[in-house]
Amino acid sequence: MIVGVRGSGVRTQLELLYNKYQIPSIGLKENLLQYLSNEKQKRINARRLRRGFKAPEPQTGDEAPDPATLPRDEEGNIVDAELLQEDDTYDAKKVELDAINYIFKDVDSIFVNGNFFEVEEKVTTPLVELLKENKKLPEAIIFMKVDENSYLKRVFNK
Repeated sequence: MIVGVRGSGVRTQLELLYNKYQIPSIGLKENLLQYLSNEKQKRINARRLRRGFKAPEPQTGDEAPDPATLPRDEEGNIVDAELLQEDDTYDAKKVELDAINYIFKDVDSIFVNGNFFEVEEKVTTPLVELLKENKKLPEAIIFMKVDENSYLKRVFNK
């Protein structure tokens, strides 16, 4: 697993390692978020099927809600708030653990981009706990560093 701040060269190193050893790499964050998004959509679809069609209540004048305040899905589409509400039996940690199992199933050798920035609101369980409970702890972790000037150059093109 390779981790580092933005601009430290994690993706570049993963590419170089692949070119040298032909061992594939994955972006853990991207794969995990995609899995969680797909599973959320499956749960919404299941709730929609259980509930059946529900015609919107007619609203006029002052009763009509401001479209900007209506609940939206991740793509920005207006959705029924009732469908977004998770069931009482929903266990976020279990879904996240299932995601890690899915991502690493049938994997013998792989380099992992372990950067896990800006996921706090979508992933509730810490990464180390997810990997530990699934017995998927990496054999080695490489921490990439970058000096301030290189960081500014790489991230902000300055």
